[in-house]
Amino acid sequence: MIKAVACSVCFSIMLLLGYMIEHQEIRGRAAGFAVVALGHTVVGGIFVILLYGFFGSRIIVLESRLAFWKIYIISFGVLLILYFVSYLALYPGIYAFDAVPQTYAYLSHTITDNHPVLHTVILGAFMDGGAWQGSVNAGVSDYITFQYILNAACFSYMLSYIYTFTGRKWIYIVSVLYMGGFTPIVLQVMTTTKDGMFLPFFVLCMTLTIELNQMESKEAPVGKWILWSVSGVFMTIFRKNCILALPVLLICMYKNMPSQRKKVIVFSSLTVMFFMLYQMLFVPVFVSKKVDERELLSVFAQQMGRFYLDGETEITEEEKDMVEHLITREGLDSYQFRIADHAKGWMDMDYYHAHKKELWQTYFSLMMRNPGIAMMSFMELNSGLWYPGCELTLYPDGRKAYWIVQCFEPAEMQSRIPTLLAYYKLFESSEFATRNSFTAVLFAPATYFYLFLFFYMYSVNAEKKNFRPFFRFVLVYWGWYLFGPVALVRYVSFLFAIVPLYVLVIAQRKGDRA
Repeated sequence: MIKAVACSVCFSIMLLLGYMIEHQEIRGRAAGFAVVALGHTVVGGIFVILLYGFFGSRIIVLESRLAFWKIYIISFGVLLILYFVSYLALYPGIYAFDAVPQTYAYLSHTITDNHPVLHTVILGAFMDGGAWQGSVNAGVSDYITFQYILNAACFSYMLSYIYTFTGRKWIYIVSVLYMGGFTPIVLQVMTTTKDGMFLPFFVLCMTLTIELNQMESKEAPVGKWILWSVSGVFMTIFRKNCILALPVLLICMYKNMPSQRKKVIVFSSLTVMFFMLYQMLFVPVFVSKKVDERELLSVFAQQMGRFYLDGETEITEEEKDMVEHLITREGLDSYQFRIADHAKGWMDMDYYHAHKKELWQTYFSLMMRNPGIAMMSFMELNSGLWYPGCELTLYPDGRKAYWIVQCFEPAEMQSRIPTLLAYYKLFESSEFATRNSFTAVLFAPATYFYLFLFFYMYSVNAEKKNFRPFFRFVLVYWGWYLFGPVALVRYVSFLFAIVPLYVLVIAQRKGDRA
């Protein structure tokens, strides 16, 4: 019951904070906030308790009817068909904004580590191949084909494991259709960003994490450990902030699998070692220069700009002068409340390095004197990740969007199924995907974070310890995006993709490891 109440409290606080931030009503409303939060908690707590009881009384019988490899082939074939249809609708694929400078960097031999180097090399190689064919679209098409085959291959492992674990055809069929047809997942698979390469390895690694913990008392095949390690390496390569959450996964695996600790140590060490080798041997071959650390200063830059611009800030003229020199007049004039790209992009890094100590002292002093403004600025950047009614800001100029469904020049979208493309185009509207009550529940990133928290608390309440590494790693990894420059759907597309794994939490009996 305590876990259910805690879950309800989290939902209530996030929903109310998000509403007040979205409507700029957070100041001077503490009493009303507390009353509404209490009411939400009571109603939500009762609902969560009832759901926990419902799941607990309906344990899915574990049974396996078909061999794993047969299910894998079926899953892979069906996903390829579904993705091929979407590929035709979005032909040659969504050539994203980030892909343009990545392609140019590869072709001009000026690659930086601003984006994952391996992704830039793969994308650039396909685009170079397209140039040889005399068509930019051919390069985009070849890359997207490679990417959706890779996603289908990794997703199929998860789907096959779900079937062999539950033995329920309807669960398997729904999961296949979900992974092959749910719009945010499809858009991610068909987009030329690093997230489309990260996602398959993330899903594979998380599936193997659960599977290895389920088999803890048995001797898991070495091949599964190797696959777990390899997927962990590529997951981290395509999203370097994974390295910040990876220790949580490795430590939890070690603590949770006492009879397999030697293997955990060996394959965890291999994961870290191969990532380090990639950084030391592969990256320097292609990188012509490293980017400065402004990418790590999103919250710092955003809040410094907010302290300067907010009329209620307690700030001295000397502190204002420092902010003007740091962010520059251009950055302050183009400041956007929900995206830090302008604030960090216009930072004078020479000034930052010359006055680093004084700037951070000023920053912390302003935070201590203006905690409400600091918190407001922080939550405005990331509320799209945890509040379903937030209009998502996707463009640097502040325009709203859920997903950009187009090809940036020189590529051109030439859909073979215009009707399906028209449906996908609806997701360019932030209002369609997040403001309408039905579509907000169905597509908002926050909905899937709530779903994640719900099953995390359920696993704790039901003492399902073998899910600890999975849930804790995902939670910590998601948490790092709170410090990012903006709330983008593609940042947290992994929350959409791991939904089928939740059925494993329900399928396992209390206290069992299966």
